[in-house]
Amino acid sequence: MEERLKALEIAIKLEEDGKKFYNELAEKATDPFEGRFFFALAHEERGHHLSFWDYREYLEDPAGWFSMKEGFRLDGG
Repeated sequence: MEERLKALEIAIKLEEDGKKFYNELAEKATDPFEGRFFFALAHEERGHHLSFWDYREYLEDPAGWFSMKEGFRLDGG
């Protein structure tokens, strides 16, 4: 389990770095198509980041993760 969490932390960091890199390239782009392309790549990196983050949450607390995903509520009634 610890190895998976360490690997996820590395993956999350790499995705954050990738997102920052592509956003910087998009901001520096002089061609609008090039800028949109780099923003699209940054968006892809964000999706990867969120997937890894979600998987980490699952590994750390499976019961809480399922409760959040399935929307269990306590109604007190």
